[in-house]
Amino acid sequence: LVLSAVEGVQAQTRVLMRTIADMRLPALLFVNKIDRPGARNAELLAEVRRTIAPNAISMTRTSDLGGRAATAVAEHYDDPALVEALAETDDRVLARVVDGPPLTAAEVAGALAAGTAAGRIHPLYAGSALSGAGISALLEGIVRLLPSAPVVAAAQPRGTVFAVERTASGE
Repeated sequence: LVLSAVEGVQAQTRVLMRTIADMRLPALLFVNKIDRPGARNAELLAEVRRTIAPNAISMTRTSDLGGRAATAVAEHYDDPALVEALAETDDRVLARVVDGPPLTAAEVAGALAAGTAAGRIHPLYAGSALSGAGISALLEGIVRLLPSAPVVAAAQPRGTVFAVERTASGE
């Protein structure tokens, strides 16, 4: 699900996220346009958690928001903040945080993938489709965190993409 770093959560975002939740589909969130003036990060993450995905987990660190130099770097799977956020939705992770031993990066990745597949967690990536910032982290998340689709003999790859565009008058 793609959101704008400037406009944030919009009415259609809420509708799409509600549909994703109702259908129990795993989903990654991508905050696009971090290179546009007015781009937000921490405030937008709080808005996302408050309005559409209480268990959104930030998977990228951003810097220089709002300009051409904006960057997004993938969090390491052993990042303590990532593990702490994951522990809020997974009792096994919480037990390991409390009792030890610390989780390995592979165990964190596995717990993230399981939580994403179950719809308990929504990994949130940030970047810019225009500059390519954060895209490699998003692609890695798609490969590592989303469950594989069932293989159907002789089926061609397919998908659905939704886009919302505005007219010159803002409609």
